[in-house]
Amino acid sequence: MERRQDELRHLQLRALEALARAAHAQSLWAHVAAAAEEAVAIEPFRESAYVLLMAAHTGAGNRGEALRANERCRHLVGGVTTNPAGAFYNLSEWYCRAGKC
Repeated sequence: MERRQDELRHLQLRALEALARAAHAQSLWAHVAAAAEEAVAIEPFRESAYVLLMAAHTGAGNRGEALRANERCRHLVGGVTTNPAGAFYNLSEWYCRAGKC
């Protein structure tokens, strides 16, 4: 029973991230953020969900929220990593390169 629940949880996480990526491709930032937040709520240590969440906030022009999501991820994973998924080492620099500042 427990194994089946783990499989279903993993499937749910994959579906949420697929939904977030599809919404990202269409610049539907609120949908990206909602799916990513739900994934983070289910699995708080899932860095890929944080990356999607940061991308959603950045895409929506909410730089502060993107930075907060980045810090939230760094805080939760603590000593495991200081660079969530390697994608947001310097979120401010990335944000500016994307033409958002």
